[in-house]
This record gives sequence, C-alpha cells and structure tokens, in this order.
Amino acid sequence: MPPPYQQPAYLQQPPPYQQRPPYQQPPGSQFPAGPPRPSAGGGKGGVIIGIVLVLFVVGLISRAFGSDDDEGSRPGSGGGGGGDVNFTMPSVVGMELQFAQDLMQDNGVFYSTSHDLQGSRNQVVDSNWVVCTQNPAAGTQVTGSAEGVIDFGVVKRGEICP
Repeated sequence: MPPPYQQPAYLQQPPPYQQRPPYQQPPGSQFPAGPPRPSAGGGKGGVIIGIVLVLFVVGLISRAFGSDDDEGSRPGSGGGGGGDVNFTMPSVVGMELQFAQDLMQDNGVFYSTSHDLQGSRNQVVDSNWVVCTQNPAAGTQVTGSAEGVIDFGVVKRGEICP
C-alpha cells in the first residue's frame, strides 16, 4: 500500500505576505493607541438637544389633547362640527364635489354625503366628480344640526348629468 499523501513543506506554511506580525505603534509616536475616547465633559450638547426635543413633543401632545378655549369662536367653524347651523343653501350644481364640500364646511357642516348618479361608484377623489343634484335645494334655509343631511348627486368629470 502506498504511503498517505503529504503536502510539500512550501504548502504547509503560509505565504510570506500572510506572515506579518500584528501592528505595533512605533515608540515615540504622537498618536495614541486605539480609537479616540470622548472627554469627560463632552456630550452636554446631546443632552440639551434631547431635553428640547422632549419639551417639543410634550407641547405637541398637550396642544392636540388639551382644551381649546376658542373652539367655535372662529366665523364659519360651526363649533368644530356637530353644532347648530343657520344659512341659506347655495347652489352647488355644476361645481366640483370638493368645492361643494368646502363650501358646506365654510357654513359649519362638516359631514355631507354624495352618491353616483350613473351607478354605484365610490367618490374616492372628490375633485374628479361634478355635482348634478343637491338636496336640500338652493335657496332653502338650513337650520339646526345638518350633519349628514346634505346630499349631492354626482357624476365623474367629463360625464353628462342625467
């Protein structure tokens, strides 16, 4: 039986370029060994930025959930929705649905409905729809709570009203 295969000696040692010793800093070098270390007093700027950020977030949260003393005091706000209104219904036939809804919101009605006169399509992008019919009719006095009472019959832009 032949002897087992053995690699030659030159293949058993790593090549010369892999035989380097690990890096050692020369004596008297001006650079410290290792990565730079932060000073004891550094990092105050990060703490200040963190405090300012926390105060800002707390201010936003308190503003969002706090009480608004002037709610409903702006003209046309209707008390923030759901309040009683008193206005004459304008004519919105021929208007974009988005403009008609904006006009209702200016009068204090923040929830109006619309339906497709050509089928059962949903009005996802209101500016793509045109008002053909309205209920209540133009000139009608709208009083009390009108949320969900006002309805617009619409068709897609470019279609003809039935």
